[in-house]
Amino acid sequence: MGSFSSFFDNILKHRYLMYELVVRDIKLKYRRSVLGLFWSLLQPLFLMIVLVLIFSNLFGRDIPHFAVYILAGKLMYDFFATSTKAAMRSIRNSAALIRKVSVPKWIFPVSSVLSNFVTFLISLVILAITMIVSRVPPSITMLYFALPLIYIFIFSIGVGLLLSALSVFFRDIEHLYDIVLLIVMYTTAIFYPADIVPERFQFVLQINPIFQFVTVLRDSIIFGQPLDVRLNAICLAVSVLTLVIGSVFFHRKKDQFIFHI
Repeated sequence: MGSFSSFFDNILKHRYLMYELVVRDIKLKYRRSVLGLFWSLLQPLFLMIVLVLIFSNLFGRDIPHFAVYILAGKLMYDFFATSTKAAMRSIRNSAALIRKVSVPKWIFPVSSVLSNFVTFLISLVILAITMIVSRVPPSITMLYFALPLIYIFIFSIGVGLLLSALSVFFRDIEHLYDIVLLIVMYTTAIFYPADIVPERFQFVLQINPIFQFVTVLRDSIIFGQPLDVRLNAICLAVSVLTLVIGSVFFHRKKDQFIFHI
C-alpha cells in the first residue's frame, strides 16, 4: 500500500516535468502543421458531418439532435483510443531517455493521456457549437457533463499504464489492441441507438465502460435525464478500479523495463 500511495505523491512531486512532457507531446503532434491545434476543432467537425450524412437516413429520425448524439460518442471514443494507444507506446518511445536519466517511468504514459486530454477538451468547443446550432434546449442536467469526462480520464490512465507495461514485454499487444478498439467502437453506439440491439445482446454494450461514460454524457447534455446515481457509481468504481489495477501492475513491472527496451 505504501508503494501505491507513493505513486500519487510522485505525481505532485514531478508535476513540472509532466507539464513539459505534455507540451512536448502536443507540439510533436502538430509539428509542421499550418493550423496546429485548430485541427482539434476541424477533425471532429468533419467526422461528424460525414457520419451524419451517412447515418441520418437510418437513425436520424429515432434520435433527437442526431449530430450532437454522434459527436458526443465520437469525441469520447476518440480520446480513449488515441490516449491509450499513445500511452501504450510511451515507454518504448522514451527508451533512450529512460536509459540515460533517472526519471519516474509512470510519467510517460500518464503524460501521453494528459496531452490527449488537453486536445480533447479543446475539441469540446465543437460539441458546444453543435449543441447551439442543433438548438438543444438548456437543462439543469448539463451541469454534470464534467462527470463522464472525469470517469474516462481516470479510466484511460489506468488502461494506459497497463498497456504501456504489457507492450514492453509483448510487442504483439499493439496489434491485438487495434482489434479490441474496433470492438469497443462498434459497441459504444456512436452512430446508432442502443435500443436497436436485441435484448439478448444488450450485455455486450453494458460491459463496455466507454458506452457507459458516453451514456452519462448524452443523458446530461441531450436528453436532460436526472442524475442516475447507480450508473454514475458504477462508472466511478470501474474507473478507479482500473486505475488501481494499472498502477499496481505498472509498479511491479517497471524495474524490468530496462532489460526489454
